[in-house]
Amino acid sequence: MPAERALVLWGGYPGHQPREAVERFIPYLSGAGFDVVVKDSLDAYADAELMSSVRVILQNWTTGDLTADQFEGLSAAVRRGAGLVGWHGGLCDAFRHLPAYQFMTGGQWLAHPGGSYATYTVDIVPAAAGDPVVAGLAGSFSITSEQYYLAVDPAVEVLATTTFRKPAEAPWIEEAVIPAVWRKGWDELLYVSDVSPYRPDPSHPAMAGVHQSLGSAGTALEEIAGLCGLGFAHAPRAADIAVSELEGARLLVLFTIGETPWSAAQREVIERRAAAGELGIVGVYSATDAAYRWPAIGDLLGGRFNGHPITGDLPITVIDRAHPATAHLPSPWRFRDELYLFRELVPDARLLLAVEFGGSDAGTLPLAWCVERPPARSFYTALGHFVAAYEDANYLQHLLGGVRWVLGAAAGGAGA
Repeated sequence: MPAERALVLWGGYPGHQPREAVERFIPYLSGAGFDVVVKDSLDAYADAELMSSVRVILQNWTTGDLTADQFEGLSAAVRRGAGLVGWHGGLCDAFRHLPAYQFMTGGQWLAHPGGSYATYTVDIVPAAAGDPVVAGLAGSFSITSEQYYLAVDPAVEVLATTTFRKPAEAPWIEEAVIPAVWRKGWDELLYVSDVSPYRPDPSHPAMAGVHQSLGSAGTALEEIAGLCGLGFAHAPRAADIAVSELEGARLLVLFTIGETPWSAAQREVIERRAAAGELGIVGVYSATDAAYRWPAIGDLLGGRFNGHPITGDLPITVIDRAHPATAHLPSPWRFRDELYLFRELVPDARLLLAVEFGGSDAGTLPLAWCVERPPARSFYTALGHFVAAYEDANYLQHLLGGVRWVLGAAAGGAGA
């Protein structure tokens, strides 16, 4: 597995010694297994190939000007799930001309009353004491530096604060409590496209098919994530997904096939957070034909694959037009795909799309459904086998509507 990449970018106001400061962290990043790329030009943010490869961005660049192309490259990487880390003016007194940058980082320096060598106290927020960012630090400690007075986004998660003690040049800010350390997160859509053997025994293997549409689905889901205000991350291998990433994701979209090698720790997080309504589940196409050794995922998705006897232009009936995944569709809707059959369909599944064979023994064959067990929600569509599906406006709206419905539970709305 190739090492994850970290971008270290330094420059700007030389008084903050940006190069010397970042050099202290490069050995730590390398020791943690990152492929570290060091840049001293903001043009790095406009390098699409570089920015698409980074997992962590460590920035130490006070003041300066960021062009539109450079900001778009940085913000796109963050939206995709890259972490952005910095300190002091190197992150939150940079690019003062750009409110969108400040909105992304969560704060902007205003002043440092007391001069460059003020001794002041930093207080760890009690509820954050176990957070990895501040773990090991005393509840309160003194530091001599510039005490930053900042404008801070009230939506950030504050980990530590500092209180101003009536500085001579600004007595009106006496007892003002200002965040000193914070974290700001973006909900993430995590797309998993793992292809694993049904039976990994080398002497009697049973391989799973590799669908050509996996990449097209990822591109479409990244676009959907942006429309829903989510970051986007793609994991081609379930084994490479950190438990912490599952803890932070808002939506898990599965286009998997075969015996997906989920670990016990990964399963626990998914089951727990899905049941609490913290993690929405969306299954695409062959997701029901995966992870047979994990019964809970079949229950979360709402059913299990049971064969596909034909491929063709399916005459699909809209069963439930009140749902955002189907409200736009004609009925019948002619759509070319494999006709999936299912077993173990959960009794509380709300049927959305089906192929109906009037008068035959087959009856109604489900193709899409949703499951709501407040506060949990999941959505599944059996459609999406062919690459052409991801160029079809009706199908893309179907997928977007399903995602939005699942997210509606967290947004506080009942949805359709």
